[in-house]
Amino acid sequence: SHYGRGEKSNQKYKAHSSTYHPSIIMKLLEVKEVLEVNSVLGEIDAGRTKISGKIEAYSAKPDGGDKQLAKRLEQKLADFVEGDEVPSLPTISPTSPYGGSPFSWEESSNTRRTFVQLIGTLNQSFPDYDFSSVRPSSFMRESSVEMVVNSVSLSLSTCINVAEIWKAITAAIGNLNEAEIYSFCDTDSGLDDGKIWSFNLFFLNRRMQRIVFFCCSAETKRMDEEDDDGYYYDEEDDEQY
Repeated sequence: SHYGRGEKSNQKYKAHSSTYHPSIIMKLLEVKEVLEVNSVLGEIDAGRTKISGKIEAYSAKPDGGDKQLAKRLEQKLADFVEGDEVPSLPTISPTSPYGGSPFSWEESSNTRRTFVQLIGTLNQSFPDYDFSSVRPSSFMRESSVEMVVNSVSLSLSTCINVAEIWKAITAAIGNLNEAEIYSFCDTDSGLDDGKIWSFNLFFLNRRMQRIVFFCCSAETKRMDEEDDDGYYYDEEDDEQY
């Protein structure tokens, strides 16, 4: 994957390779349809841009890891709900105008578990990063499956068969209408640096005890990246040579 490999110094969650950072271990599941789609999603040539993404399916039940970290995350959520933390991001979801922070209004065993699962999934998917300090307000609950599907399909329909993407996600998570959908958006994470657009989506099926993580982004090609017709694209003036 091309995610989590930026080098900007302001990447708040970038983990130093020589430093141990605690994590919550999520069990990665092998789903044939997901593996097939990932072989295409890894890098897509879209003319003047390149698109890269991945889909990962996990057991929603953490498979070991740092129990103290889980307790700290639960306390962070409790502090957030009690108002000790002021959200620094809008509570409106980028893919659904009806969505908002799933952790703004209540603190229960379900919300605590969900927060820990989302953090654990991010840490597992981007091992070069440590998301244990992520704010609860960085997550949004998507209220409309249709709007999420339409938004993703609009971004990718010109360069990939989006039906295969939804087929793979459904194979891993079941009926999308049974899933809770969350998005992650944090400008401090470094995941979006240099990207034209990006999204990070979580599909949680509590009945199946599974989470599917789907992330994708687009970036402008560098000058030295030649397309199939032998042209070069200049990132600054966007002229062909």
